[in-house]
Amino acid sequence: MSEAVLEPEAKAPKAEQKPEPDKVDQMMNDAGFVEFLAQHKAPETIDIGEEGLLEKRYEAFKAKEEVKAALKEAYAGQIKKETGMTLTDARFSEVDTEMEKMAVEDPDRFMGLKAKLEAMKRLPTEIAALESNLKSIGKKEDFESQLSALTEKKDRIASVADHAGRWGRVKLWSSFIWNSLPSYAWAFDPKAAKGIDMESKKDAARSKEAIDAIAGLEQEKGGVTLFSGEMAEFGKTVDASIEEVETRLSAIKAGEDLKKASEQAFSVLRKDVLSGLADHKEISDLIQSALAKNFEDIIVRGDLKALDKAQKYYEEISERQKSAESGIDALAGFKDDYQERLDKAIEARVFEEMMGAVMHSRLGNNALGNMERTLDSWLKRTKIGSKEGDQARRFLRTTLQEVMEGLSTDAGDQARRFLVSRIIIKLSRQNG
Repeated sequence: MSEAVLEPEAKAPKAEQKPEPDKVDQMMNDAGFVEFLAQHKAPETIDIGEEGLLEKRYEAFKAKEEVKAALKEAYAGQIKKETGMTLTDARFSEVDTEMEKMAVEDPDRFMGLKAKLEAMKRLPTEIAALESNLKSIGKKEDFESQLSALTEKKDRIASVADHAGRWGRVKLWSSFIWNSLPSYAWAFDPKAAKGIDMESKKDAARSKEAIDAIAGLEQEKGGVTLFSGEMAEFGKTVDASIEEVETRLSAIKAGEDLKKASEQAFSVLRKDVLSGLADHKEISDLIQSALAKNFEDIIVRGDLKALDKAQKYYEEISERQKSAESGIDALAGFKDDYQERLDKAIEARVFEEMMGAVMHSRLGNNALGNMERTLDSWLKRTKIGSKEGDQARRFLRTTLQEVMEGLSTDAGDQARRFLVSRIIIKLSRQNG
């Protein structure tokens, strides 16, 4: 029988290794990148052979939509905060154009702006987490109080322990409180103190200090008796408690310092990023003209509720402008006499509505009470336009006087004149 001949195993052909894709080719093949490069003010200056600079421009190209969205969100939020206006994305076309230009011409600056926007978004969350962590540790004031109490106990232990050898036994009352931070209450038996040698003034003073400590401590409740040799253990326990409280106070200080630094960093970033908003004339003009037109329309319309809201809104915007970070003067489109004209519009409308209230007040039974109830909502007002407090109240009395003088001479209006006159007298007595 012939032996089988083993054929050698056929070797599998080596797989052909594909070359690593060229980075520049990949970037150039990415849809829109070459068109992006062509937007450069001097595209002929871009050297495709400089891979490092090309990669920076490519990073800016990939990030530009994200950066544009984040910047417009920051701008829109600040405009809303300062003016109450909500601008749609379409209103920021000028910002889009500027960001496209910066991305292709100055990629380093563009990526720096991206990092700032990311930090602006991240920092509020980090600050909130720090606040939450500080709350979880506890109140700084509580720990300071505990530290003061523990330090006092430590001093009292040292004072009385100095006499322990001569007094023998000590009484210790202890109550354990808050997270193993014990509050110790103890005292020597005052009867044992009677045997203290009082010959020298120094000993007398020290003994008095000890007895005073005993007297105070004896008022505390509890009760186990320990030998004086164990006094040191109580000192160690108090020391450990002091160390724990000091550790927590250190953690609070570190957290507060970090929170403060984060808040300062956030403030600096906001001012830096938002400072560019005022450079967008299209947006500034839009805000200024839109606000001025809205306010002018309210004056023309003459509705008192709308006028009151306009006054409040005008004051709020004026106040916000004092700390505005956008750099946009939202009130630049207003005429210098706007407040004066708004006051006149409000005052004229107040006169008309008070006259109407008086004319519709019922006579007959309880005529004065009816008139007072009719005018009550007016006479309780403490603000009319820009006038507040006493100035507003004086205006209302003067207006009521003008209403009275404007009544006709018929019998009904004559009767109402008497009622209004009485109300004016009562107001004068109340307000002086």
